[in-house]
Amino acid sequence: MENHLLNDYGWTLKIPWGYEVIVDSSEQQLFWIGREMPFRWLAVHWRDGAIVENYDSAKEFIMGFPLEYFKNIQYSAEYFKLFTTNKFNQRLAWKVNGLWESIDDTQGGPFLAYLFYDGITDKTYYIHAMVFHPGSNKVIHLQQLDLIARSFTVDN
Repeated sequence: MENHLLNDYGWTLKIPWGYEVIVDSSEQQLFWIGREMPFRWLAVHWRDGAIVENYDSAKEFIMGFPLEYFKNIQYSAEYFKLFTTNKFNQRLAWKVNGLWESIDDTQGGPFLAYLFYDGITDKTYYIHAMVFHPGSNKVIHLQQLDLIARSFTVDN
């Protein structure tokens, strides 16, 4: 799978055993994997060019992402925290933490994401991770997803 990502999309990440591909679409520019019990999901989306210029455009893109690609979830504006960091693989990135919530059901959980531009490939990447594990501690699972996200590399 990792070689497929590198050969077809020009980037890769380390995918642990047990994750299944949910979406692998060059048309949508979306690669989404998940694992059950507890539910964990990680998605990588990419677009040509630098699509965000400032805090407002980053927030607009990020807030619109789950509605466009997951359809039935949204980020809670009340718990949305967006800031810049240089701790994503030595890249300047927008990092977001918060809660996602279902539009259709009473469910949700924590998420984290990174949004950054790679000038060599002239692409903007958005890496999103979320957990659903009602009534249980989710920190370790979110940290595991963060490690997978941080394994992301672009073939330059």
